[in-house]
Amino acid sequence: MNNAFTLKYSGLASQLINKIKVSNDSQKKEVDSLWDTGATKTCISPELAKALKLKPYAKTIINNAGGSSSSTVYRVDISFLNIKFKKQIVYTANIHSQSIDLLVGMDIITLGDFTITNKNQNTKFTFEIPSTRDVDYVLENKKV
Repeated sequence: MNNAFTLKYSGLASQLINKIKVSNDSQKKEVDSLWDTGATKTCISPELAKALKLKPYAKTIINNAGGSSSSTVYRVDISFLNIKFKKQIVYTANIHSQSIDLLVGMDIITLGDFTITNKNQNTKFTFEIPSTRDVDYVLENKKV
């Protein structure tokens, strides 16, 4: 069984943002998330960790564009549309946006297929897990 979703943006999207539910055993919050192919790990803001009253799982050092910083590691449940991750490891990071509380990193993105198209100057973003096919635009164009 696979799970998939598609988001359509009016015009060309410079960021892929969608609503995601983040929860622990007793708290749940819906927040804006940014799909970030430049992030190796999925990160949450310290404010979201505090709002959910998360209990630390570990401490570590993470690397980011500004250098290295200390990060608290948590396990949370993440769900977006019909896709759910139980006890997903997330790292706290200072997300430099007032509206984004979660960065979806490559640790989640590489679990499935992630495609962006911009036909007719409108962005369409689709994600499927698990991967069900091999997409190759070069081969597809040769068949036409």
